[in-house]
Amino acid sequence: MVDLLNDGVCSINNNNLNNLNNLPSPEECERILGLSVGDARQRHCRAVAKLARRIALALLQAGHCLDTELIFVAGMLHDVAKGQPDHAALGAKMIAGLGYPQVAEIIAQHMDITLSGPEVVNAAEVVYLADKLTEGDRVVGLKRRFEMLAERYPYDYKAQASIKARLTKAGLIQKKIEGILGTSIDSCWQE
Repeated sequence: MVDLLNDGVCSINNNNLNNLNNLPSPEECERILGLSVGDARQRHCRAVAKLARRIALALLQAGHCLDTELIFVAGMLHDVAKGQPDHAALGAKMIAGLGYPQVAEIIAQHMDITLSGPEVVNAAEVVYLADKLTEGDRVVGLKRRFEMLAERYPYDYKAQASIKARLTKAGLIQKKIEGILGTSIDSCWQE
């Protein structure tokens, strides 16, 4: 029996299929990142992409159909404009300008997202959650990730409110995914 959770088994890795889906190849993602952000941010993007794909593969195994390659590519490129004002919108504009509108749509939502229905998980939500679960290149879980963010801005009440809103949304997405999986999402990153 094929184990769908084994990285890459269900994902589309053929560059010809990527082109049919109008997605950049993993190599193109690496080149784009290399021209846009530093090494630490590149490692973060790779970690988010890997976790997002694992979550998508787990959802696929549970019967929830998602484009795992779109999710992986969007995870790779989600912080392409990190360090710039409104980096989600700017990154989306950059990637749309390269001819990848589906990827750009997900990048645009990785900081502030409108949630889909209670029993539906979409690609943008998977990337959003994977990003919020990841600090640097390590998966740390929501509680720890948001504690770390709150510690960075102890007296900035606007930032604290934004952090709390993002934590709430990430928690709702995590609950939806765990409801579909029938288990904790921790299994997606614990080896």
